[in-house]
Amino acid sequence: FAMSDSESDGVGVEAAGRDQDWEDWEDDDDCQAPTRDILYHEKQHESVEICLKYCVTEYGWDLHKMSRTWAFDIYDSIRAVNWIRKEVSKNRSCTDDKELIRRLRAPFEAAERPAFLKDDAFLQPYLPDDALLPALSCESWNDDKETDNSMKCEDTESASGAGLNTAASNGKLSGKEIDHLKAENQLLREKLERQEALIEAAKCSILDGADTVRSEGSSDSEDGGARGGEAKLKRSEQSYFDSYGKIGIHHEMLSDRVRTEAYRDFLLNNPSLVKDKVVLDVGCGTGILCMFAAKAGARHVYGIDMSDIIDDARNIVAENGFQDRITLIKGKVEEIELPVERVDLIVSEWMGYLLLYESMLDSVLFARDKWLAPGGRCMPDRCTMFVAGIDDGGRLDFWDDVYGFSMSPIKGKVRERRMTDPMVEHYEAKQVVTDAVPLKVLDCETVKVGELEFKAPFRVTAGRKCVCDALLSHFDVGFERGCDRPVVFTTGPESPDTDRTHWKQTAFYLKHSVHMEAGDAIEGVMHLSRAKKNPRHLDIVIEWAHVPAQGARGHTVHQVFDLV
Repeated sequence: FAMSDSESDGVGVEAAGRDQDWEDWEDDDDCQAPTRDILYHEKQHESVEICLKYCVTEYGWDLHKMSRTWAFDIYDSIRAVNWIRKEVSKNRSCTDDKELIRRLRAPFEAAERPAFLKDDAFLQPYLPDDALLPALSCESWNDDKETDNSMKCEDTESASGAGLNTAASNGKLSGKEIDHLKAENQLLREKLERQEALIEAAKCSILDGADTVRSEGSSDSEDGGARGGEAKLKRSEQSYFDSYGKIGIHHEMLSDRVRTEAYRDFLLNNPSLVKDKVVLDVGCGTGILCMFAAKAGARHVYGIDMSDIIDDARNIVAENGFQDRITLIKGKVEEIELPVERVDLIVSEWMGYLLLYESMLDSVLFARDKWLAPGGRCMPDRCTMFVAGIDDGGRLDFWDDVYGFSMSPIKGKVRERRMTDPMVEHYEAKQVVTDAVPLKVLDCETVKVGELEFKAPFRVTAGRKCVCDALLSHFDVGFERGCDRPVVFTTGPESPDTDRTHWKQTAFYLKHSVHMEAGDAIEGVMHLSRAKKNPRHLDIVIEWAHVPAQGARGHTVHQVFDLV
């Protein structure tokens, strides 16, 4: 494969522009990428420099000094950071800060170079978008690094060339020896190119993250950065809406009897809210809720959807004879205009996994604030998130005996994955070993977008001797305020198989199973926020501790989860 001159020029221009972005980003503290703390990955510092200074002042560990001792290159830096991240995640729950730092420092203070600095497995980032990865490379601290590097390269090249020529002219080296030196020089050049490529990839990754942050809340006036952020947002948004253009996802939702019948019962059995009213369906999909509302006697129904399924919905509406009473509009709620100034009722099926996944509620609240008439209703009006402890050892035990064979290596990988990835699955009521307590209540008629990121305390208590492997979250949905006949449904594990919903439940597996007696509790705090790169995804941080009914409280464990 060979590039044309125009293609190679384009690559050069792009790379040069990216280098300029990197320099600008490095020189401006406000634009530096947030950096996760050495010991507490859920804690973010404003920049790499601040993170490293904090490590010195709070933990007494000078990572710069340590990396100078071993003369880290970029590969060493990446391997060391990933090793540190992995060790922290593995030992955080059972080790205090002082002891953990001692363990982390030990291999770097030994007489021999740490073995993991040669292990390419540690070139794979342990944490996504880790700005610390290249930071321990000795080359990264030079104030005039580009000048220094270019001088070093020139000096090395000229010195090696001069040495070879002098040696050859003096007859000190044979042709075979010169060929060997040339080959060695070529290997060094290739290694340098690989290092530069790796640094470039790290820069691009961090800059992408910085651009996303800028596009979400910055007044950055640089066109290049703004365009990059907008393009990224448009790509993720387009992918989201494209997914709802596929028939399969609508089949899954319409087949969810609990979900669909709850909306049907609300619309058909509450004439005081629906009959002769103007109704708006946000995210109308196939138009099923619009037709329920029209059947219930709504004066007119407006449905909005950005995905291509709305083309099918128009045909469905016409086929069922509602084309004069239902108007479907294709577009984003935030960008379209309705033919009316006010609506009496907003209805929407906006809920995602863990209730808030996909962030569709934002659009519903936008519509509420723009079009809902005084005294109008936004339904469902009440959603409650719950959390409980569950025993799920049986799933992992599956790998102990698979047709007579042990598959424990896979069991270990499954367990490790579950430490960071929430599991969206159906669980059974018999697995619940604690009470289920409310975590967050959303009043959809008053809640603000900013309140959809939150920190909520919880305490779940065991009613009997048990083992708790995970914290399980589900949610209840209510159509209540002003209703003639309120409707409430649950996505919880207590539902029989016939009443399971497509939302399932979301499990957060604990770093270690907790053996509990009756009266013991697990208490802590859940932090829920939007993911920086894609605000439709969720970042969840859970801090928890075992609190025995008798005895001392256990260590606080910090876990970071990504729901993507």
